[in-house]
Amino acid sequence: MTDERSPDHGRMLSRRTVMIGATGVLAAAVSGISGGQAEATGPSWPLPVTPPNGVARAQIFDGGTSQADMLTYAGRVDFTWGARYLDWQPADVLPSRYVQPEIVYSHNPPTDWQQYDLAWFQANHPDWIMYRNDRTTPAYGSGTWVPIDLTNPAVRSWHFTTIIQPHIDLGWPVIAMDGMLAWNFTARAGHYDAAGAWVQQYTGATLDAQYADDKIDYVQWVVGQLHAQGIAAAGNIFMHRAATAMEYEKSLLIAAELDIVIDEGGIVAHGLTHGTNGMADQDWRDHYDYIRAISALGKAIAVVDETSVADGAAAPDSEVAYSVANYFLYKESGVMLYLGSHYGPFLERDELDTDIGVAAEPPVELSSGAWRRQYSDGLTLVNPTATPGGVTVTLPAGTYHDLSGATVTGSVHLDPVSGTVLTRV
Repeated sequence: MTDERSPDHGRMLSRRTVMIGATGVLAAAVSGISGGQAEATGPSWPLPVTPPNGVARAQIFDGGTSQADMLTYAGRVDFTWGARYLDWQPADVLPSRYVQPEIVYSHNPPTDWQQYDLAWFQANHPDWIMYRNDRTTPAYGSGTWVPIDLTNPAVRSWHFTTIIQPHIDLGWPVIAMDGMLAWNFTARAGHYDAAGAWVQQYTGATLDAQYADDKIDYVQWVVGQLHAQGIAAAGNIFMHRAATAMEYEKSLLIAAELDIVIDEGGIVAHGLTHGTNGMADQDWRDHYDYIRAISALGKAIAVVDETSVADGAAAPDSEVAYSVANYFLYKESGVMLYLGSHYGPFLERDELDTDIGVAAEPPVELSSGAWRRQYSDGLTLVNPTATPGGVTVTLPAGTYHDLSGATVTGSVHLDPVSGTVLTRV
């Protein structure tokens, strides 16, 4: 990667060093365990096939999409996270079935998993229930689905056989696992053993290295179970803004085990406007490096950008442009984008049909703080800085159309936290 960085990224360097170092270690580990035959034949489980040009799109859930609507995104969507019906999917879309391993929950289950409520576990497996530090409140996430101890081999086996295996038996090619986070998002602390004695496992704090290590161990185990049956493993990873080096490192170790990573944080994340249109400055740089590090591991990744308004079709043009321009900046094989107001509906925006050919250079940071990446039929420009006044970027010779269709030549001005994609005329 060409790096023309100006030397004013002091806070980023230590965290980026951790990510690059972890990436190198992980790449070496993957190389070390992959024999020549495995490298030649590739994995025996399905992965999204993304086009070399244009915007490769993922769909996050399809609960708000009719079967007729799904037919409209045939050839435009490569992967669906948490699809409803297997037989509704267009032939070229790789669908996945959604589960939450840390709790007893599943979408459209073929078995009656709801019988396994808190009373059932208290009567049958009280030592499987995870509690918070008060030793009374189950470590619920959303809803009151029972939180279970995935460090227990018996729990792992029961959950896989009872919750996951029925979906595999129905023919789902990918299992989408929610909550594959390196931080303790439900304040888990411990459980009671079979004799009724309290076992403290975690501090209950959000950042807990032991919790992260146990999550990595579980992901390694469950992915092995899936791969043994030719099933791909997808998981979502959501990191805090200004995440610690430990959280970055552990998140990358989780990502290294998965086949498909859902980056639920995104650049335009849940309407969180760190700048005018999305993430800016150090937050942006950290997240950009994170996306590139996962891609460098050879993983498929879907970046989830959510607009700041309820109707994605009415999202500000500048916000959509920032999402799409960033996508072309970090795009590699297997990298997909989901852009929408909320999960479910398929978003129709002309910007998402932009095609500027194939990448002609790696991403380049300019001395102004803006970023550029040239493609065979155009280029993308991103100004992730919140510095007032913005920046002006000199363009390669030629005439271009921006995302609105306006003609651009010579140079282009980028407002703070903005981006544009230019198609060569």
